Amino acid sequence: MDESEYEGVTCGITLAAAEVLSRLNPQMTFLYVSGVGTDSTEKGGVVWARVKGKTENALLSLPVRAVYLFLPARVH
Repeated sequence: MDESEYEGVTCGITLAAAEVLSRLNPQMTFLYVSGVGTDSTEKGGVVWARVKGKTENALLSLPVRAVYLFLPARVH
């Protein structure tokens, strides 16, 4: 899939759900499984890392009690 499709699936769907949930319960804690190597600058050359970094940054700005980002290096 191209970058815009990947961003829609990875970032768009996640943020749409998180934004609705944060409005319904601003005292919630949001957990997000991302990945080691994400790019929080959103400027790197690797698409998946840049999009995951964008998603993490947006989640961290939500008006909720807490956001936890899990960055596993490998999942079996």
